[in-house]
Amino acid sequence: IYDLPCVLIRRFTKNRKVFIISDSDEEGAWQAMEYLYSLGHRRIGLIVDSREYFCHGRAKGYVKFLKKHGLPLKREWLQKVEGNNPQGLCKSLEKMFGATGKPTAIFTYSDYLAINTIKILRSWGYRIPQNISIVGYDNTEISKHFHPSLTTVEIPIEKMIFQAVDLLLKILKGEKPKSRLWKFSNELIIRESTSRVNSNL
Repeated sequence: IYDLPCVLIRRFTKNRKVFIISDSDEEGAWQAMEYLYSLGHRRIGLIVDSREYFCHGRAKGYVKFLKKHGLPLKREWLQKVEGNNPQGLCKSLEKMFGATGKPTAIFTYSDYLAINTIKILRSWGYRIPQNISIVGYDNTEISKHFHPSLTTVEIPIEKMIFQAVDLLLKILKGEKPKSRLWKFSNELIIRESTSRVNSNL
């Protein structure tokens, strides 16, 4: 198969004949954390989907940011769930909020996890973002229309696809690419689910 031109998007291989177009989940997580930090949040939780390929990079960005800024890293504030399972998410949030010093913000692996998190927290009487700020990931269509609209990290997937097609066309024309790896930057999309930390919390 690698005798044909091959481009991977958001996947990696050691095969030197394969071209790679990617973003950085670690960088995207860092952007989300940096924004929450700028709003005064110091107790920040993380919820990731343990089954997903991109889980590691986002968790790594979260942990590195906390260490860089000397922020508390509590085991209870780092929760893993399997898929969009509301019952599993509810149990994870119970552990997170059962800890001493509840988080004032939560960074989630995806927009869908963020939305389900908001639904559960609302059922417990929390207001978003007045009591807790929530950040999602992916900038899916629903993130714009949910109330409150989600602050999220956008993956430039369209730009990456266009780059992949352009690269393949150039290879087919006999051109030799200057690089094997192209990297794109993610973008933080600021909406209504985040606000400055409530000083009374």
